[in-house]
Amino acid sequence: AASPPSPTRAIAFRPTLLERCAALLGHVSAPPEAAPFYEPVDPMAFPRYRHVVSCPMDLGTIARRLHKAAQGLGQAAPGRAGAPKGAARGGYAFGRDGWD
Repeated sequence: AASPPSPTRAIAFRPTLLERCAALLGHVSAPPEAAPFYEPVDPMAFPRYRHVVSCPMDLGTIARRLHKAAQGLGQAAPGRAGAPKGAARGGYAFGRDGWD
């Protein structure tokens, strides 16, 4: 079973954009209902997925990107980055049409 992306570490100064993104990611990732969005969709299990969702995004990829962005800026890595709304929008679009 997949685990949620790593949460944000609390920092004493004014939060940066990366820290805000990490906090949002932690909030979105926390509910058990988020578990299907932790990892990319397996194209072998759902071959039609890429036909329905042109730009897939998952919470784990968002977390890795945020982490990489924070490292590139020399900050303590708060979490990971990407497009959270893309992850939700892709899952919704594919879920509407079924998982076959």
